Amino acid sequence: MQTEQVLLTYLLSTSIDDNTSYISKAVLLKSIADLKSWIVEKQKTATGEYLGHLLLALERMKSPEKAKPTLHLEAPPGQPIGCDND
Repeated sequence: MQTEQVLLTYLLSTSIDDNTSYISKAVLLKSIADLKSWIVEKQKTATGEYLGHLLLALERMKSPEKAKPTLHLEAPPGQPIGCDND
């Protein structure tokens, strides 16, 4: 379930990113709409923690601007320390 929430974070944040092309935004918005429809159907039979997971996903889809993906630092140039190829 955690992996699905992380993926949703990236879908939501990229769908509203100003650096994302229009065609990419269109594909992302269609995917999010399809996912929302799938979740609505699944929640009819879901129970327990999984139902909560689905409800959380639907709630997060209402505010894509709140989705903040993890930003990774760029690796420094050159080989890692201790990786001599001599």
